[in-house]
Amino acid sequence: MDRELFSEFVACLLSGRDPTKYVYASMGGQHLADHRSIYRRSGLKALYSFDAEGNVVGRQRFNRPFNSVVCEQHYSGELPGKIDAILSRFNADNLIVWLDYTDPHTRFAQLGEVELLSSRFDAGDVLRVTFCADITRIEKHKSQLPKAERTAEEERAAVLKLHLGEYFPNSIQSVLPSEVPGAFSMCVKRAIEKGVAAGSRKLVPLPVLNTSYIDSTAMCVVTVLFQDKDETVKVPTGWGYAPASWTDFMIIDIPDITPSEKAIFDQLMHQDLEALHQTLGFRLDDSDQRAEVLLANYRKFHRYYPTFESIAS
Repeated sequence: MDRELFSEFVACLLSGRDPTKYVYASMGGQHLADHRSIYRRSGLKALYSFDAEGNVVGRQRFNRPFNSVVCEQHYSGELPGKIDAILSRFNADNLIVWLDYTDPHTRFAQLGEVELLSSRFDAGDVLRVTFCADITRIEKHKSQLPKAERTAEEERAAVLKLHLGEYFPNSIQSVLPSEVPGAFSMCVKRAIEKGVAAGSRKLVPLPVLNTSYIDSTAMCVVTVLFQDKDETVKVPTGWGYAPASWTDFMIIDIPDITPSEKAIFDQLMHQDLEALHQTLGFRLDDSDQRAEVLLANYRKFHRYYPTFESIAS
C-alpha cells in the first residue's frame, strides 16, 4: 500500500517533467517489488537496485522486469560515491532514491547516510527514507540518562536524544507514542539540511508523503522533493497526499483481505458499515469503531492495494 502510494507520487512528478532524465534507485529487495510498481505506474525505465548480499542481488537479476534494470552489490553507504556513475550510465540528470532501513539499532548511522547523500542532490530529485519506528529496543539507554524527574514523554525524548545524537532536535523535549514518527521525521529533516548545507546547490527539502504503518513492526516513511531555493515551493500537480508539515503523518491502517474479498469490497464499499457486514456475512473487526476506521481507509486507499501477479507454468 505504502509502495503504491509512492509510485503514484512518482507518476505525478514525472507527468510534468522529462521521465527519460530520471533514474530510480533503491534497495529493491529480492523481488524488486518497488521497481515493478514504479515502472507500472509511471513508465520509468531507468531502474537501479542494490544490496549488500550477493545472493539477493542474484535474485534481483533473475526477477528483473526487463534486462536493462541494473542490479549491483554494495552497501547503502557507498551510494553517494556512485551517483555520478549511475546518472552517466543512464544518461540522466535527476535521481529518485529510496533508502529502506529496517535495523532499529543503527539509526544514527542511517541518518549519517541520509546527510551524505543529501549533499549530492539537485533540484527535482527525490529522497524517500523508511525507518523502523519501534523504539522498545532502545529502552536500554534509559540507564544512561542522568538522574532527574521526568514524565514518560520526557523520558522517551531523552532516550531518543541519546540514540540519535546530533540529529535529534533540542527543541523536542517530550514525545508521545503517537509522535514518534514525527520525531524521526524531524531527524531526517535535520540530516537533509546538514547535507544540503555541505553541498554546492541551494535547495529546499519539501516533504511530499509521510506515512506510518505496521508491518512486522511499526514503520515510518518520509518522502522529500528537493526544490531550488529561489523557486516557489509546490507539490506536483495532481498529488493530493502532501503532509501539512514534517510531523504530519498519514496512518495506513487497512483491512487485511483476500483477492476474492477485495472484489466484493470494491462493489460494496459505498454501503454503510452494518449493511456491508450483513452482505459479507462477517465483520471487519469485533469493534465497530475500528471497523468504521478500516472501512473508511479502504474507501480512501482502495486504488493502491498492491497487485499480485500469478505466473502459470
